[in-house]
Amino acid sequence: MMDVKILLAVLILLIAVAAPTRHLIAGEVRAPWQDEWEKTVKAAEQEGQVSLYSLSEVGEAIANTGFQKKFPKIKISVVTARGGEHVSRVMAERRAGKFLADVGNLGNTSPYTLYQSKVLEPIAAAFILPEVKDESKWWQGKQHFIDPEGKYILVYVGAPLFLVGYNSKLVNPSTFKSYWDLLDPKWKGKIVVFDPKAGGFAATRDRFFYHNPELGPPFLRRLFSEMAPTLYARYPQGEDWLAAGKYSLAYAAISRSAKRRRRACRWIWSNRRSSKKASASKPGRRRWC
Repeated sequence: MMDVKILLAVLILLIAVAAPTRHLIAGEVRAPWQDEWEKTVKAAEQEGQVSLYSLSEVGEAIANTGFQKKFPKIKISVVTARGGEHVSRVMAERRAGKFLADVGNLGNTSPYTLYQSKVLEPIAAAFILPEVKDESKWWQGKQHFIDPEGKYILVYVGAPLFLVGYNSKLVNPSTFKSYWDLLDPKWKGKIVVFDPKAGGFAATRDRFFYHNPELGPPFLRRLFSEMAPTLYARYPQGEDWLAAGKYSLAYAAISRSAKRRRRACRWIWSNRRSSKKASASKPGRRRWC
């Protein structure tokens, strides 16, 4: 039963990037994968639920994909927390002999602890759809994994991180021509920053700044030593503060659903351009609510 749940949980994460499933045309011979697919769907419908452990900032977005509409008999149960918290939870469940999570979307670093503890199952063995199994259809012609064995921690999608947000009633975005403009003394004490110690998107954000040759450690050093930013460690606290006008700028990430709820928030720059190519004078594309 657990194998069936793993298969369907994997499909939740892949359905947004996989092509639509082909339907059989009269006269066509059924491919083996079609029988396997239908058998898996029926088994999952009988079980009725798939359990997903996810990061707080993306769990809601995953739950609101088209999966539930396409498979109404399979309930998605999403447990949200930070990656490190999920690791502690899974390890405690394992020690108690419980296997409650079917699949995890825990970021880039937290799953590695589970890999080292040998509590993960190879994910590629659960792939069924031919457009998912065919590695030529993936970026760079292969499936990307973080673990050295290339079997357990799949990097299934690349998404822009929203780096800088502003309150549209307090900030004129046209005044920003460079990331360095964010360090203007007039913004001192008016910036809210997702705590780097919290990991997750904060670590990804700071790696972007750190490895950008035109920004690097000097930019981060000045941000945290000169600008007196306020730190927060739970979404959407910083976004709420930004929307309420308590702060003018936010260095954070935000989910689509959060943006819809907080119409006063706008986003100046994202990291749609790679960190190797992004320029301090020409940041990534502007993003708006």
